[in-house]
Amino acid sequence: MSPLEAVFDIAFTAYGLMVVSALLAYFFYRPRRTGAKARNVVFVIPTIAKPSVMPALREVLANLVERFPWAPIYVVVDEPADPSITSEIEKRARVVKVPADFPGKPCKGRAIEYFRQRYARPDMWYVILDDDSYPLDDGFLEELPPFDSRYSAAN
Repeated sequence: MSPLEAVFDIAFTAYGLMVVSALLAYFFYRPRRTGAKARNVVFVIPTIAKPSVMPALREVLANLVERFPWAPIYVVVDEPADPSITSEIEKRARVVKVPADFPGKPCKGRAIEYFRQRYARPDMWYVILDDDSYPLDDGFLEELPPFDSRYSAAN
């Protein structure tokens, strides 16, 4: 067997194991649900807040405001942020601006870390969304209460 064939064998074996694992999880894993929906949920959307992402961000914010009117929404942006864009976002969400002197390169991970250090509380669940995605339903809210007493994070 040549070295290239050995690499392909290993790669396809690893891929096959991942597919089998995913299928097993899909058919047999069921998250625990209590029937009660969590109400201590905050949505956090880190974004670059540039004109190119605004159509998707508008859709996400409209969806969240419509489906979860009771939940706070934070949009976390890095400075410098375009004032016209942040003022548009402020119509539907709270804007958190990451200061330029906060450590790290400007990126979503840095924005999440800034939010975590300055705003996060241990009694709340934080749903961190990309600026072009949103929950399709509220079923995930039933999966959070079982975690409250045992864990500090959920899947």
